[in-house]
Amino acid sequence: MFQSHPSNTSKKTYKVDNVWLVDDNLFVLEILKKTLTGYACIVDLKTFSTFTNAFLELRKASKHQLPGVIILDYDFGLEGTAEDFLKLIERDLPHLELSIYIYSSVTSSEKIVSTFSSPHIKGWIPKPCPVTDLIEVIEREAEKCKTN
Repeated sequence: MFQSHPSNTSKKTYKVDNVWLVDDNLFVLEILKKTLTGYACIVDLKTFSTFTNAFLELRKASKHQLPGVIILDYDFGLEGTAEDFLKLIERDLPHLELSIYIYSSVTSSEKIVSTFSSPHIKGWIPKPCPVTDLIEVIEREAEKCKTN
């Protein structure tokens, strides 16, 4: 899932093979995809505009290669919330170990806190945020996985 990659300094940097962005806002997805494509820490970037499509892809990926990091929007309108996505994972794919970050403008701590009870949730990223914050999260996850 992660590869060591030598840099110009003596510090090693790590690459994430699979970064998934899941957001129902196509404009946000396109901007993030264009912005994140080309960063050294990301080998492969996939986007999904519904959590149903992301979940179906996750079922396929669980047989081959899991995403290194999933950046998941909290609210999907009529489709549901990140909680609903996590319930699907816990019901149908309980054996998976995932690193999911909630990327959301939802500021109600009650809504977010209930999502954090899932072992897959590693943190919350406020929306909007500087792209450097997203890169830092991705790099941190790559380093964690490499050292474990």
